[in-house]
Amino acid sequence: MVGAESFMTSWSIPRKLLLLLLVIFLPSSAIITASGLTYRRHEIQEATRNAQFLVQSLADRQEQIAIETKQMLGTLAQLPEVQEMNASACNGLFFELNRKYPFYSFIGATTLDGNVFASSPPCEPNTNFSDRKHIIDAVRTLDFTAGEFIVGRVSKVQSINFAYPVLSAHDKLIAILTAGVRLDEYARFLSKVNLPEGSVFVITDHSGICLFRFPENVAVPAGSPIPIESFQRVSGERELGTYEGAGEDGVYRTYAFKQQRLKEDSSPYLYLIVGIAKDRIVYHADFMMLGYLSILGILGFLAMYLALSFGNKLLTKPINQLVEATRRFGKGEMNIRTGLPHSSDEVGQLAKSFDAMASLVEMRDIERKQAEEALRRSQRQLADIIEFFPDATFVINNEGTVIAWNRAMEEMTGIPKSKMIGKGDFEYSLPFFGNRRPALLDLVFASEEKKMEYYDSVSTIGGAIVAETYAPDAHGGKGAYLWGVATALFDEQGNVTGAIESIRDINERKLAEIALRESEERFSRFFRASPAGTGISRLSDGHFIDANDAFLGLFGYTREEAVGHSALELGIWANLADRSKMLKTLEEQGRLQDFETQFRRKSGEIMDALISAEVIEMAGQQYMLGLTHDITERKRGEEERKKLEEQLFQAQKMESVGRLAGGVAHDFNNMLSVIIGRAEMALEQDVPTEKLKHNLDEILKAGLRSADLTRQLLGFARKQTAVPKILDLNNTISGMLKMLRRLISEDIDLSWQPGLDLWKVKIDPSQVDQILANLVVNARDAIFGVGAVTMRTENVVIDDSNRAENPEFIPGQYVLLTVSDTGAGMTQEVRENIFEPFFTTKEVGKGTGLGLSTVYGIVKQNDGFIYVASEP
Repeated sequence: MVGAESFMTSWSIPRKLLLLLLVIFLPSSAIITASGLTYRRHEIQEATRNAQFLVQSLADRQEQIAIETKQMLGTLAQLPEVQEMNASACNGLFFELNRKYPFYSFIGATTLDGNVFASSPPCEPNTNFSDRKHIIDAVRTLDFTAGEFIVGRVSKVQSINFAYPVLSAHDKLIAILTAGVRLDEYARFLSKVNLPEGSVFVITDHSGICLFRFPENVAVPAGSPIPIESFQRVSGERELGTYEGAGEDGVYRTYAFKQQRLKEDSSPYLYLIVGIAKDRIVYHADFMMLGYLSILGILGFLAMYLALSFGNKLLTKPINQLVEATRRFGKGEMNIRTGLPHSSDEVGQLAKSFDAMASLVEMRDIERKQAEEALRRSQRQLADIIEFFPDATFVINNEGTVIAWNRAMEEMTGIPKSKMIGKGDFEYSLPFFGNRRPALLDLVFASEEKKMEYYDSVSTIGGAIVAETYAPDAHGGKGAYLWGVATALFDEQGNVTGAIESIRDINERKLAEIALRESEERFSRFFRASPAGTGISRLSDGHFIDANDAFLGLFGYTREEAVGHSALELGIWANLADRSKMLKTLEEQGRLQDFETQFRRKSGEIMDALISAEVIEMAGQQYMLGLTHDITERKRGEEERKKLEEQLFQAQKMESVGRLAGGVAHDFNNMLSVIIGRAEMALEQDVPTEKLKHNLDEILKAGLRSADLTRQLLGFARKQTAVPKILDLNNTISGMLKMLRRLISEDIDLSWQPGLDLWKVKIDPSQVDQILANLVVNARDAIFGVGAVTMRTENVVIDDSNRAENPEFIPGQYVLLTVSDTGAGMTQEVRENIFEPFFTTKEVGKGTGLGLSTVYGIVKQNDGFIYVASEP
């Protein structure tokens, strides 16, 4: 050491000054380099955070698109147009959706074999998607699925495609809905983001095939795989993370990635990657560091030049001052200055250069401290946010020590923050459970069995766990039901740094749920024991959610057959108009009392019923509670009694009219015989004048017309003399066709449809003539212009089932003669009076009103029945 000192003392002043300059500048260079490297690391960390934030924002946007697409396709799958695979209606619907949401490159529907039957934009005939991954997965899983890299066969653009199964009311797959999302939407979004030069955004499918790259690179087109090393990193166990590496274009970048899943337990269907060029990240820091070092180097060279040029003892004192300033500067006193005058000589210039360098380094140090202060402010803001969370919230670090305890937590537990911050060993569980036990945030990574050991119900949502439990010591020992959510906290490298939990008091809601459950149990006991047929159905779709035994017995269904199906699906309603009327009343009034209708049992039997119903609300949904009483027997008895009374009245009326008509006709016929006879005798004699002869002719014609009316009255009164014969009705009618055709006009078509193997009947043939003539003429008069009259015969067997609507029918074998026309039809009032004598709807002078009365009398005289069906 002594030798070294002796050696150094032999040096010249310039050499000593040179050594001194080296001592001064080397620590400064080290400090500048260290500061530059620190700033460099900060820039890299900031860029990494920005990349993570951007990729998370893009992932949130993609997830929102997937959710909206699933909701849209799920809604479409319920529409009748899609359920019925109505191509025309679906094309219109898809077109409107595509016009409203242009970021969809394609919206369509395929059959089970992949053939497109509706789409927007329209596709070529026989377009088939059966080879598409999203179609295959949707058919296989019967769930919402995503595809892989494709260029749309219809849209001709790169897109990510989704598929959704269309299920029938019986959960049978009937079609697949598909929608393609345009990936170039991201280009418009990213063009507005001020990304550093050399940054990239890449979307790949599940296998690492590039779907989209921004900015585009012709050397790495869409459809090509990303580097295998990159895919292995992004497809690993981490859902969100970062890494560094060279891209497909050879540029070294810091990357942030996010895995996109349709469901938490499913594999990723997309990978979102944001890369920022490493050289652009550190460019500013390197530039500043190199600038400072350059300045320092320039100053060093200048100092050496001065030292070598002016090795003067007068430099010793200034140099000592410089050495001292350098020493203190090296210890971190960034505000130190030489104190030397900045004169024009060498020492003054050196002092000036040193002071300038120190100022620059001090400025950089100030900037670093400002950055640290900004970070601390950000942390304080986060603490303030936690502090003012409406839910009671606290945070622990990796050692289980409380590091945050917000105001809501103070209010819930009564323990101030000052007494809880820094506490560990499950101290935070005492205000809730009275003992030291794991809280929800301690169980974030625990097994399901461990979670259920401490909490009543636990579920996982994303990376958070949600649970409910009863805390006996909450609110000072009063106890309360609590809801909590907890999640782990991570640093920038993905390492766990702690956990956060928020707690909410749900005691009132939970007690209300318990009270509701007890009320529902009481209602259920009444529901089951009710003798009335009682059912509960959703108003939204009409599906029964429950039915008691009386209801099931009433309709003949088992509980499995009824519950889960609607009255429409079961075919219960005999008259759908009654259903519509009932629903309208419920909608307007909320209840319905003693509504009379008809239902169809499972056996097909029609049941008359009284239904009372009321709209009730359960779990936020509206339901109909209906009570049904079977009044079939009562109704049937009332109807039969009414029919019998009406038939008895009609029969008595017709019988009375018949007797009156018969008596009058006999007496009138006797007088007509005298009039007609006298007129004929007078005409056989010589008549003195033509006028008298004309009068006698008119008397004879009037008498003959009156005699014809008399015969019709006798026919109605069943007192007409008849000579019945056994005959084939087909032959008899066939023989009358020419005469019948002359009775109608040429504009009316007369159709004759004889039945096969017709049974024989016993009737006077002339009475058949009367029946047909009267019915055909009556049909003719009912037709205005062109029309048709049809006559048909057939064998029929009348049994008790026919008597339900026509009690006057007597069981047995009959021949049915049907005469139908295309005329105007009759009202109910007209139908009730058509068989009464002299009743007519024709103009005065165009009808006697005895035609159908005569038919009625002949049919009754021959032990038959007559039935009329007509509507205006």
